[in-house]
Amino acid sequence: MALPAVSGLPYTLEQTQTTERTLADGTHITNERKTKMVRDSDGRTCTIFFNKIGDRSSETLFIEDPLAHERIMLNGWDKTAEVTHTRPIPAPHPLTPEQKAALETARAKAVANADVPPQKSSSPNSENLGSQSIQGIYVEGRRMTTVIPVGQMGNDRELRRVIENWFSPELKISMEQTNDDPINGKSTTKVTSINRGDPDPGLFRVPEGYKVIDKNPEATTAQP
Repeated sequence: MALPAVSGLPYTLEQTQTTERTLADGTHITNERKTKMVRDSDGRTCTIFFNKIGDRSSETLFIEDPLAHERIMLNGWDKTAEVTHTRPIPAPHPLTPEQKAALETARAKAVANADVPPQKSSSPNSENLGSQSIQGIYVEGRRMTTVIPVGQMGNDRELRRVIENWFSPELKISMEQTNDDPINGKSTTKVTSINRGDPDPGLFRVPEGYKVIDKNPEATTAQP
């Protein structure tokens, strides 16, 4: 099913993701990847990944079209367009008293029949970082810290995972996020430029010369 679209808030932004790891022998590995993300006033989105192998370069595009109920992946290497038909999320219906009672009974049975106690780990600690401006956009920050106790993963020391996120309440997107994980290393994703106008509508169409591959044609007959 497709997620609800965010309409009326178009943008075109460029984003850089930097990953850093330090191996046991002290070797440092740093990689950087650039992407472009766009959203139009109708809520359609397109994410563009720039790929390079040797002297060859190409682009991979992921399109979410809530108007046509489609997800499209454009592969620049082989000029193919994989189309997956989606369905909108229906509005949730409130539970009846009988359904609520049955749900509570099922939860109580699950707890009573549990043979293995849950592993001990601290709940993430949430810290408000206040607000600031990134690329002229007002953002609010939050830091989440999770502590992994000694022995839970075979670790002889306490481990701390820290996620810091700066979110735009207006645009409903993250403008900067850092994930500092002692196991997988540090990853920072940051918006480096943003334009608030509507993008080129051609970005949401399959280019000429691409072979269209319908991944689930039967879904079109089930659309309301």
